[in-house]
Amino acid sequence: MSSHSHDETRSRSHDEEMNVARARARQDDEHDDRMKRQRIRDDDSSSSSEDNSQDDRRHKKKRDRSKKKKRSRSYSSSDSSSSSESDYRRKKHRKHHEKKRRRNKDTRKSKKRESDSGSCQEVRRSVITGKKIKMKIDKTKEDIAQDEARRNFLKFMNSSVP
Repeated sequence: MSSHSHDETRSRSHDEEMNVARARARQDDEHDDRMKRQRIRDDDSSSSSEDNSQDDRRHKKKRDRSKKKKRSRSYSSSDSSSSSESDYRRKKHRKHHEKKRRRNKDTRKSKKRESDSGSCQEVRRSVITGKKIKMKIDKTKEDIAQDEARRNFLKFMNSSVP
């Protein structure tokens, strides 16, 4: 048992050493990157002003792109208060316009109903389309004659069926 626990402690210390080595390597890489950037800046400042301005523009564009990417990532996270404020403003603005539209539609409909209802009393309307529903149609003499002929024809057809 003691050899087993000794192996575990040895492997733990080895893992810790590896983690420390990785951290040092990361720090060295970051330091090297910083030094390269510094050298590039120094080289750019010693070159001609035209080259310098073009390089600055190029680097600025790259920085802007990376900032946009970072912003879009940060908007998705819930911890950024500025994005939540702008979202809140957008939603509030949208709701306000939707309410305005509804009010305008309602006033138009009510004006239309008032003008229609002035000529007729109690007109039923379709729930879906809003069109007037005619409840009763006055039949002419021709309509009554057609209905009578239809009834007689149906009686004849039904009587002839075995």
